[in-house]
Amino acid sequence: MSKKSGAPPACPLLSAAAVAAAAAAADAHAEMLLLQQEPQQQQTQQQEKRLEAAGAAAAKTAAATQAMALLQQQQLL
Repeated sequence: MSKKSGAPPACPLLSAAAVAAAAAAADAHAEMLLLQQEPQQQQTQQQEKRLEAAGAAAAKTAAATQAMALLQQQQLL
C-alpha cells in the first residue's frame, strides 16, 4: 500500500463523512416525525415542505454515504 504524497489522511475525511451522513439522516428522520404530528387541516401545505426537507436531507445522507464509500475504497488501493 502506497500513500499518495500531498493527499489528506483518509481517516479524518471518513469521520467527517460519517458525521455528515448521521446528521443528514437525523434531519430526515426529524422532518418525517414532524410531518406525522401536524394537524390534518395544515397537513396538505406543510406536508409538501416537510417532504422537500426530508428529501433534501436524504440526498445529503446519500452523498455523504457515497463519499465514505469512495474514501474507504481509496484506502484499500
